[in-house]
Amino acid sequence: MKSVFINCDNILLCPKCGNEHLQNKKIDVFSGKEDEEKCVHITSTQKNTFVTIDNGKGDPSLRRSRLAIIFICKKCGEKNTLEFGQYEGSTYVGWKPK
Repeated sequence: MKSVFINCDNILLCPKCGNEHLQNKKIDVFSGKEDEEKCVHITSTQKNTFVTIDNGKGDPSLRRSRLAIIFICKKCGEKNTLEFGQYEGSTYVGWKPK
């Protein structure tokens, strides 16, 4: 994961250009028990929300719950995914590598 930076006002910054104007476009939530084959996958966009039970494809940990928010920078147009995940009792936050 790439490090997350915020400014002095606690505003999230674009990992490419450092601009503070990021617009969230999509949110993915994966929720399931540790090492379980199936999980609840919630996808929410500005227009729709979908809830499915699936195999957790797209969840990189496959062990714990995860939250992913896709942002688009209003300055450089870069599309990045901010992920929150857990492993061994620790919570990891970072930009997903491309």
